[in-house]
Amino acid sequence: MIEFLALSLIEGTKVIDTSVSSEQQKLFTKEITEKSFDFINRNQSRPFFLYIAHPMVHVPLYVSDASAGKSGAALFADMVTEVD
Repeated sequence: MIEFLALSLIEGTKVIDTSVSSEQQKLFTKEITEKSFDFINRNQSRPFFLYIAHPMVHVPLYVSDASAGKSGAALFADMVTEVD
C-alpha cells in the first residue's frame, strides 16, 4: 500500500487543518465547487478571474458518497463524474 504524507488544508494564507483525513478529502470537490459558486455570486456585478484547481483527479483518489458508484465504472470514473 502506498503511504501519503499528511495533508494540510490552507485557505488563503491561513492553515485551517494540519492533518486532513481521507473522509475530509472525499468532500473537497464538493466544497471547492460550492465556495467557487459563492464567490461567483458575490462578485457577479464586477469583473473577476477565478481559477479553480480541484485536487482530484490525482492520487490518492477520493469521491463523495453522493458520487460513489455513479459512473457505473471504477473509482477514477466516479471522481471524473464528480469534478464534471
